[in-house]
Amino acid sequence: MDPASLLPPRQQTDLRLLAIEQAHLTTIAAIQARRELEVGEGLFLAEDATNLLTKPDANVARAEARIEDTLRATAGNRQRMRALLDALHAVAAAAAQMEAANKLAEIRLADEARRFSIRRSAVHAGVYEAAIRTAADRLAAYWKRGLKPGELAQFAAWLANTAALVEVARKEK
Repeated sequence: MDPASLLPPRQQTDLRLLAIEQAHLTTIAAIQARRELEVGEGLFLAEDATNLLTKPDANVARAEARIEDTLRATAGNRQRMRALLDALHAVAAAAAQMEAANKLAEIRLADEARRFSIRRSAVHAGVYEAAIRTAADRLAAYWKRGLKPGELAQFAAWLANTAALVEVARKEK
C-alpha cells in the first residue's frame, strides 16, 4: 500500500493554505494602512508645529540658531517664549506619534507573522493527523479480520518509514 494514499487530496490542503495566506495578506495590508493613518496624524501634528513657528509671535521659521540660543534670546518676551515652547511641544508630539506608529506596526507585523506560521503549521499537522487516523482505521479493520504477523511487521515498517519522512521533512524546514 502506498502511504500517500492515506493523505487527504493535495488540492484540499492547497486550498486551505491559500485561504490562510489570503487572510494573512489582508491582515498585513490592514496593519500597513493603520500605520499610514497613524503616521498621517503625526504629519498633521508636524504641520501644526510649522504653523506655530510661522506665527508672528514666534518669528523663527528660518532661524539657523540653536534652540537653546533662541530660547535664551527670548527670555524677556513671554509671548514669544510661549509660542516657541508650544511649537517645540508640537514638534516633539509629532515625532513621538510617528515613531510610535512605526514601532507598533513592526510589533503587529511580527505578531501576524507568528500567527501565520502557527496557522500554516496547523494545516500541515492536520494532514498528518488525517493520514494517521486513516492508518489507525485500517489497522482496526485488520485487527477485526485477524492480523497476521507478517502484515503487522509490514505495517510497523511502514509506520517507521512514515515517521522518518515526517521527521526529515520537519528538519529540512
